[in-house]
Amino acid sequence: MPVTQSIRNIAPLVLGVIFGIVGVVGFILPLVPETPFLLIAAACFNSREPEEISSAQGSESLPVA
Repeated sequence: MPVTQSIRNIAPLVLGVIFGIVGVVGFILPLVPETPFLLIAAACFNSREPEEISSAQGSESLPVA
């Protein structure tokens, strides 16, 4: 796997974790807003490809009936 492809796969996950942590900190501290950071984190986690998610879980995706 080329380096750029692995960065493309890992970057949304890392950004999602970072924004999620900042969102939780915003829940605790009154000066930091939480909602935008949690929405960005959700978008980062949602941008992962379905093939990556199924391979990360270690199972084949189930067929939809």
